[in-house]
Amino acid sequence: MFDLTILLLMGACALVPCSIIVRLITARRLGAAFSAITVIVAAIAYMSIATATPAGPDPIQAIGIGLVVLLPAFAGGLAGLLIGWVLVRKDTKD
Repeated sequence: MFDLTILLLMGACALVPCSIIVRLITARRLGAAFSAITVIVAAIAYMSIATATPAGPDPIQAIGIGLVVLLPAFAGGLAGLLIGWVLVRKDTKD
């Protein structure tokens, strides 16, 4: 049952940035979409640096947060960028 909870959490962490970024791209707010992706990447970089330093968050917890929450969010954000780009391109071709 705990495995299903983790999969649902990862799916939610991927779907939320995907839907937000698709809306931003289709509203022609490209800067805001790239800023959202940048914040996710900065959080991934912070968690990866936290695994190597003795001070700060627990390294195991940082790896867990990075793999369960931030990596799916980044993948969902990139998928949102691609879907939004395809939708905008489809609208401008017509």
